[in-house]
Amino acid sequence: SYRVKRGEQFEVTLPAPAPARPQGQAIPLNVVYEDAELIVVMKPAGLVVHPAPGNPEIICQQGVIDPRLGTIAVKDAAGVMRGMIVSFTCHPTEQGGNTSISADWPGETARFIKRAFGDQCVPLIVNGAFGDISPAGPLNPNTHDMVDMGRALANQIAGNLREAAFTDELTLTVAARDVKLPYRDLDCPHRRTHQWRQRFGGEYAEQYYESSIVKLREKIAARPYAPAQIQTIRLGADHAMVAIPGEFFSCLGFEIKKRSAVPHTWIAGAANGMVGYLPDRLSHDLGGYETTLALSSKLAVGAGETLVETAVEMLQG
Repeated sequence: SYRVKRGEQFEVTLPAPAPARPQGQAIPLNVVYEDAELIVVMKPAGLVVHPAPGNPEIICQQGVIDPRLGTIAVKDAAGVMRGMIVSFTCHPTEQGGNTSISADWPGETARFIKRAFGDQCVPLIVNGAFGDISPAGPLNPNTHDMVDMGRALANQIAGNLREAAFTDELTLTVAARDVKLPYRDLDCPHRRTHQWRQRFGGEYAEQYYESSIVKLREKIAARPYAPAQIQTIRLGADHAMVAIPGEFFSCLGFEIKKRSAVPHTWIAGAANGMVGYLPDRLSHDLGGYETTLALSSKLAVGAGETLVETAVEMLQG
C-alpha cells in the first residue's frame, strides 16, 4: 500500500531458491481408516488447511482427497456426444493475485472436452465437496496449472467414455428439501480464532472480520437461521447427484457417498445458493481459515452433518 515517490531508490535482496524436493517432517498423523483405495488421516491442530506463499514447510492438506472422477454423458441417435456432467472434487481458484478472473480448472476441462468431442458437446463441471481441497501444490502453490489439470481430467474422461455403456431407457427423479441452518453463537468457544484469520487484504483484513461480526448480529436478529435447499437428482437406480448450497468439506461428501442407497453418488458444491463454508465438527475443533467466524463461515457447528443426514434420508426414497 506504500506509494513510491519520485527519486526514491530501493534495494531488494532475493533469497536463494529453495529446493523443490519434498522433505519429510515429524508430524504425528492419525490414520483412522485405510484400504486398497482410500486412506483417511486426521491432521493435528496447527497444520495449515490451504497451502500459501510463506509456508514452505507444508507437506499435506487437511481435506481428504477424493480421486474419483464421475461422468454421465449423453449421445444422440447418431452416436454424437451431445453433453456430459463431470464431477471432480477440487476447489477452483477463479481470481489470482491481481484483477484477472478465470474459470480455472473447470473451464479448462470443459475446453478440452469440447476439443475431444466437438463444439456441440456441452460439458457441465461440478466440483464436489470442495470446501477444503485446494488445487495448489502443497510444496509450491504457484505450481498449480489449470491447463495441465484440465487436460489430464479431459483425457481421463475420454478414456472412461470409450468403455462406458449407454442406454435408451433412463428414469429421472428429482427431489428438493428446505433446511433451516442456525447461525453460530457469536459468543461460543467457536466464535473466533484470531490466528486463523486470512491474511489477504493487508490492513483491511481485521476490518473485514470485525465488520462481519456486526453484520452477523444484524442477520441473526432478523432471522436466526440461514435457509438452505438440498436437491437430489437420480438417474436410474445407480446414479445420483446431491446439490449442496455451500463449500462442503470433503469428509462430509465421503459420508454421503458411503451411506447413500445409490451406488454411484456425486456431490455438487455451491449449488442452488451459497451459505458459506460447511466444515465438519472435527475441523471446527482443529481450527483454520475456513472455520473462523466471518460472513463466509457463519453457521453453527454441526450444520454440515445436518445436511449429510438430510441428503442420506432423501437418497433412501
